[in-house]
Amino acid sequence: MSEVKYLVGSVPFGYSLNSKKWEFECPGNHKFLSVAPGGKDTAAKIAKVINAAVNRAGCLDNLGRANIKQIVHKATLCQS
Repeated sequence: MSEVKYLVGSVPFGYSLNSKKWEFECPGNHKFLSVAPGGKDTAAKIAKVINAAVNRAGCLDNLGRANIKQIVHKATLCQS
């Protein structure tokens, strides 16, 4: 994980220099890697979705993953 960490709800996240992706730490020592085309703003939106999924289901469920996919898709369209 990078030295700069951000926190949204109970989900800390930061940019991983090794994998060149954003790394999100879910409760229970689970890590989730994702690209975030819009940078920190898109990563914060993904962290909010992860936080909501953890509050709802206790883990990152399929609804959360679908919402993350939609956020990344929209951010990719805005970049081009």
